[in-house]
Amino acid sequence: MRTLSDAIRLVRKSDLATAPLGTVSERIAGAFVDSVRENPGYWHGNRIVLDAPPAPREVEAWRERHRELFAWRGEGYPAVITWYDQLDVPAPEIADEVQTALLAPSAFVEAPQPRGLRAVDVATEALWDAVAGFESAIYPHYGEFTRWRLETLRALVERRRGTYRALVDESGAVVAALGAFYADGTGRFANVATAPAYRRRGCASHLITTVLTHVRRRVDDVAIVADAGSDAERLYRSLGFLPLLSIRSIQR
Repeated sequence: MRTLSDAIRLVRKSDLATAPLGTVSERIAGAFVDSVRENPGYWHGNRIVLDAPPAPREVEAWRERHRELFAWRGEGYPAVITWYDQLDVPAPEIADEVQTALLAPSAFVEAPQPRGLRAVDVATEALWDAVAGFESAIYPHYGEFTRWRLETLRALVERRRGTYRALVDESGAVVAALGAFYADGTGRFANVATAPAYRRRGCASHLITTVLTHVRRRVDDVAIVADAGSDAERLYRSLGFLPLLSIRSIQR
């Protein structure tokens, strides 16, 4: 069993080793500051990561510090303040978002490929465009961020620091996709996305386990982050992923 400090080091290492190109992390008193100037809207990159949970009376001071450090973003972006905690410690009311970081199992069974679908490595211009269109349809609220995110992840794949896999139907249309990225002995999964009509057919399980086989040949530890209590978290747990810690954030 890992201690909280061990789990934090692992999650933090996977954050940085697999972050989009251009991410800079700097140390200040009581926190780290992660910045991605290439994309001001990358809220989980442009954030303050606290060393310890904040007391309610400290929140406004940290928000002011965030505004000072991220003045270059301009108006309209929230202040994102993150910290890590034990899984069994209830999240305080000040937290707007609670996620769970999970560690991939060392032993697992690859889930079968869903009938009527074909697995492909996303490696051509046409496939990257298809995935961008697919993810934009699944997550329309992300807007232009989706294309920027995929461009940065594509750069990691092309540098042999990751892989992106998709399932396509008989017409060649993308119906599910998942990426994973790695460096310095640590890997991180990107969010798995599945078209609504293909959910609960084993698409996500197949992609997660086959991509994990690929990544396990290159690194020892692979992490993933999911919204606490979500269907995604339940899926990862069912595949043997071990919950490590809770990630709490304020986004205002």
